[in-house]
Order: sequence, then C-alpha cells, then structure tokens
Amino acid sequence: MKLIMDRYIPFILALIVALSAKPGFSQDTTYYDSTKSNKVLSRDKAKYYEIVEHQDASRKTINLYTIEGTKVAETSYLKFNTPPASSMNFAKSHSNQKGYMLDGAKTEWHENGNLKSEEIYANGLITGVKKQWYGDGKPYYEVNFKDDLMEGDFLVWWESGKPKRTAKYADNELVAGECFDEKGNPVDYYEFWVQPDYPGGINEARKFVGQNFNYPSSAIRSGVNGTVEVKFVVEKDGSLSEVGISKSMTEDIDKEAIRTVKKLKKWKPGAMDGKPVRVLYALPIRLVLSN
Repeated sequence: MKLIMDRYIPFILALIVALSAKPGFSQDTTYYDSTKSNKVLSRDKAKYYEIVEHQDASRKTINLYTIEGTKVAETSYLKFNTPPASSMNFAKSHSNQKGYMLDGAKTEWHENGNLKSEEIYANGLITGVKKQWYGDGKPYYEVNFKDDLMEGDFLVWWESGKPKRTAKYADNELVAGECFDEKGNPVDYYEFWVQPDYPGGINEARKFVGQNFNYPSSAIRSGVNGTVEVKFVVEKDGSLSEVGISKSMTEDIDKEAIRTVKKLKKWKPGAMDGKPVRVLYALPIRLVLSN
C-alpha cells in the first residue's frame, strides 16, 4: 500500500466567511460563535447567525448577521455537477459550500454598517476589482483580477489616506511595486497575502502524514482506494484548530486522517498586509492499495 499526498489547497479564511436573507425558494438558519465559523446549537450561545436562501434548485444566497440583526455579509453561489476545469480548484476551496461555487457578488459590511468589501465571481473565479474599506469608510485597498489572477493595479492606503502600496501585476506575477511607511517613506517591499508555511516546507507536512498515517485494517480488507481531504485552520500563533473532514472516504479512514493531521507541528502563520491572520487549509490525502 502507499500514500500519495496531493497538492494542498490553502486560502485566507477571511475570503471564505461570506454570508443574507430575502424571501426565496426556502431558507435555513445556522448559529455561530465569535469566530463566525464554529457552529453552536442555540441562539443564546451565538454571536452570529446565517440564513441560507435557496432561490431555486441551482442558486442560493448566504447572509451573515450579528446576533442583534446587523447584516455583515452576503454571498451568491451557483450549484454545479462538474465545474469548468479552469475554475474547479478555486470553486472547491473558496466557496466552502459542497456542490456550489461562488458566482455573483460577495459583499461584507463592518458591524457599524459601513461597507467593508466588495468582489464579483463568475463560475467560481474572482474577476474585476476587489475593494476593501476601513471601518470609517475610507478606502483600504483595490486590486484587479482577471479569471482569478491578479492583473493590473494593486493599491493600498494607510488610514490617513496616504499610499501604503502601489504595485502592478500581469498574469498574477508582480511587475513592479513599492511599499511606504505612514510618513510616505519607501520601505522594503513585502507580499500582501502570505500563506502559512510548515516547518521545512509543505513537503515535510506531506512526508509526516505519509509516515504516520496507519491504513485502517477495515479499509485494507475492503480494498478501499481514493482521496480523503482534511480541513483545518492555521491560527495566528501557528497552531491548528477546527480539524475536520471536507471530503470523506470511510469512517475509519476519516478518523485516522484527522488523528494524523492533529499531530503536525506548529506552522508559520499566514499574514495579510503584514499582520497574522487565521487561514483555512484543505489537505488531500490520496490512498492507493497495491498488491
């Protein structure tokens, strides 16, 4: 038997906590704690709640509210059977909704009611200008996308309104860029979005899982092959939380995959604009039995 680690699928958690409510085909309500991602069973323990509106059999909108009723996010999704090859990976990782991909507007608001961010998706891919604002309504950043790739200007401002970053991209590659301190002085350029990194690199994480995963005897007897996908959050301190299954195989394999991933070392945390952020990962583990 052998284990083959597929490529990892990282993504900034903040990009997937999207979430509204108008009369529609049907609605479902779910409650969350202060993380906006951990479900709680009752309203009295919740800080947020989401309402899923199913407009029809193929399209839905998810709205997220504070427990007091202030809308903080609204996101549109489109159901797919087999998404376009170009968008399959992005749709899978960034929608966080099984069988659905982002399609249409994704909008967030600060809890004071001011607009926080706007972006548009088509068949799972971000396209056009993504914008974000500070809580007082001043612009924070603007970045241009084409088919999920950065294309054109990427501008960031300090809260004072002074430039913090000016950059230009082509096919997701940096062409030219500068960063500035609050006084307008040039500083060393740094990446705006930085993914978490495992000590020694992602291959070390794959190696660890491969060496420590114990193929369940029940799966061996049944001749089970396939891919189990484990999701987890890399916290701001590099620890892992919310370890679970995003693509299931069998109960025994799922449990063993979770056990193994929980044994990974602390990661170097991800960052956004130089500040640590929580990042959600999906790690596929491909299992192949050989004679």
